Amino acid sequence: MQPWFTNATTRTLTLAGSNVNPGCFDSKPPQQIPPGGKVTWFVNCGPQYIEGYVTYTIDGTGGQGYAYMPFHLPNPGADPFGGTRAGGLFTLDLRYVPVSSEVHYTLRCLSPAC
Repeated sequence: MQPWFTNATTRTLTLAGSNVNPGCFDSKPPQQIPPGGKVTWFVNCGPQYIEGYVTYTIDGTGGQGYAYMPFHLPNPGADPFGGTRAGGLFTLDLRYVPVSSEVHYTLRCLSPAC
């Protein structure tokens, strides 16, 4: 699985936590994502079933802003990325490309102030 994450906000994101069980990250999510930044990471090692999450806090929001991205692969008949969400004045768009095992996240602000 290769997630692509676009930070379409004016805020820096800081990694709050990540986990893969069982298995591991082939390349880990970055510690920070700058405003306007686009990053990727890989989850590919492990058995046939892998679950985990990546979560970021949004700097300058007093702890209210976050992006949470869980995954359950494979998850036949259901959304393998169910539960994806953002907090505070932010929304997290999701587009999954099953043929390529790519998932694209875009974090946006719901207010012109951010």
